[in-house]
Amino acid sequence: MGERMHRNVARAIRQAAFFLCSIYAFASSIEILFTVFILHLINCTHKGGTIMNIAKIMIPKVCTVFLNENQTVRQGLEILTRNGYTAIPVLDSNLHYMGCINEGDFLRHILAIGTTKKKALENTKVGDLVRRDFCPALNIDADEKDVITSILNQNFVPIVDGRNTLCGILTRRGVIAYLAERSGASIK
Repeated sequence: MGERMHRNVARAIRQAAFFLCSIYAFASSIEILFTVFILHLINCTHKGGTIMNIAKIMIPKVCTVFLNENQTVRQGLEILTRNGYTAIPVLDSNLHYMGCINEGDFLRHILAIGTTKKKALENTKVGDLVRRDFCPALNIDADEKDVITSILNQNFVPIVDGRNTLCGILTRRGVIAYLAERSGASIK
């Protein structure tokens, strides 16, 4: 295929991916499955790298846990503990991805204020602790090389659309299973 065709196909994939992210909150399961199927049918290259069907392997936002920047540190700690995670994405009031917060961030805050009293933990918002450089997000149309590079450095990779709205997350397990399936290996 020529360079122009690559750009046109890549643009179509980005538009389809944007559409997929837009319908997650409102669409029925059938519409989501249909969109994922269409993306799966498009097998092309982009910028010399293989386009990875991120929509197929990511955990959609509706199935993930995330914090809002306006939640208190106490609420954030409760959610982190209840779900057994060590890090959680943080979104602003418009559902744009801000960064992640981990248990170490909470611990540093507790050490700085010198108490674990619940009332004291309600005085600070999660948005004040979030690290914007921790767990950088990838766009939903990222190529395979970028996905693999990111997942090697992070336990999970937040996936955003062109508006920086969180679409979901990629886990190491999901990426490894995808690559194994593509190579013909069986995963149990």
